[in-house]
Amino acid sequence: MDDLRKTQIKGKDYVDVSERVKAYWKLYPKGRIETEMLFFDHDKGFCVFKATVYDNDGKPKGNGHAHEYQADKSSMVNRTSYLENCETSAIGRAMAEAGILIEYGMASKQEIDAAKEKAKQMDKAEKSKPEPKPEPEAEFVPDETVPLKAEITKKLLDLNARAMEIKNLDDGKALRVEYEELVKSHGDGKMPSSLVTVFKGNLQSAYDSLTKSEMAAA
Repeated sequence: MDDLRKTQIKGKDYVDVSERVKAYWKLYPKGRIETEMLFFDHDKGFCVFKATVYDNDGKPKGNGHAHEYQADKSSMVNRTSYLENCETSAIGRAMAEAGILIEYGMASKQEIDAAKEKAKQMDKAEKSKPEPKPEPEAEFVPDETVPLKAEITKKLLDLNARAMEIKNLDDGKALRVEYEELVKSHGDGKMPSSLVTVFKGNLQSAYDSLTKSEMAAA
């Protein structure tokens, strides 16, 4: 493998996908490379490829995935050949997973170049953003409904206490009328749901108990 063409990036050797493919065919002359387009959107200019490489016995050695945008400003190739570029990148990843020239890293030279260019584009976009304006402090507005809520809660607590001491069915009917008047005055949505549930439960329990007592006495 000493005849491989390598490229140094920040003192580290990287190889092209084409070099990985050449090395692959030397290792697996009876192998095969399969690619599949997993997603393609012509209008948005976006695609996703999967590549699988096999050994001489037809067993899969590695899988790789890649995605590309035609409008990617970091890649001149993508303007005319983003499908082909995506397929090549997927093959390079599959080769790396299969251990082909893994000593030069998982990423190929093309991936490193693309990543560096994309980082530059992101830095430019970040610097061009306007400074965010500080949001004005929210003005405190007192909740004018607090006294009303306290009044409703107090009335419901009183109704609950009386519901637990009902002596006859008429008392229960009178309590129900008071509750309905409370709802009518303030609206059902302003009633504390937990207290309403307890009140209705106490009222129903009292009604059931008194009804059974009357039936037993009849």
